[in-house]
Formats: sequence, C-alpha cells, structure tokens
Amino acid sequence: MFLNTLKGASLGVLLTSPLAKLVHAQRPMETGATSADRSSFEMSQVEVAGNTIFVRRYGSGPAILLVHGFPRTSLMWRFLAPKLAENHTVICVDLRAYGRSGIPASTNDHFPYSKRAMAKELVDVMVKLGFPTFTLIGHDRGGASPTVWPWTIRRMWSVSLYSM
Repeated sequence: MFLNTLKGASLGVLLTSPLAKLVHAQRPMETGATSADRSSFEMSQVEVAGNTIFVRRYGSGPAILLVHGFPRTSLMWRFLAPKLAENHTVICVDLRAYGRSGIPASTNDHFPYSKRAMAKELVDVMVKLGFPTFTLIGHDRGGASPTVWPWTIRRMWSVSLYSM
C-alpha cells in the first residue's frame, strides 16, 4: 500500500515538473496527418532459435533496425521511427528478456545473454523479416550487441549518454 502511494505521488510530481512541461511545450504541432497516421505500425512476434522477439514495424523501403538500450524497450523509438519510416522500413525490437520478448533460460557461462548471442538473434530476426542487410541505430547496449555481426550491417550509429 505504502509503495503504491509513493509510486503514485512520484509519478504525479514527475508529470507536473517544470522539465515535463518543457518537453511537452517543445513537441512540434502536427499539421496535415494525425498523430495516429504518422506513427502507425504493425506488431508481431518473430520466432528464432529458442526465443521469441517482439517487433514493431513501420513504413517500407530499405531496412533500419532500431535497438534499445538498458533499461528501455522498443517503445523508446516511438517518436523517431515514424519519421524514419517515411522512406524506410523501420524495425524496432525488444531485446531478449526486455519488454514483450521471450526470456530464454541461461546457462552456467551465461552465453544466452552475451552480446554475441543477442546479435545473432537480431540478425536472425532481420533475415526472417526479409532483410539480410540493414542499417543499425542502437542506444547503449543496443548499439553494442550487433557489432559482432558487421557483415550484415550497411551503416551503424550507436547513441549513448556516455559518448556525448
């Protein structure tokens, strides 16, 4: 009970803070298309070796894979993905054990949660979706995971608060 009250109070403070008001004020006004039109996407689950990966798919054209970092999910790309989807197919995934993706069992050496294992899983997802090569934009952990499979990536951007 106490924790629920504390969470509710904290959320209320965050939503009414000067920073929240500034963020909402800086959002550009929509002209022409409605917000729903610009951000429409398809959700699906892609089965890969021993796991299921949740995918949000926007637009059509050359593929861009957007990979979130810790502790985020594919939802973090909800404002960028529709803009990129004007001339690309944008694939936003939840990494294994994040969001709506599966949580495979680990092993004594923890290999199923290594960057190499997660990278192979993302490459397998993109291949299953029909994109053997793609551009990668990753944040934090999401930028590091696919670097071990460079032959599938056309271009790569890794964004991290630590690199700014």
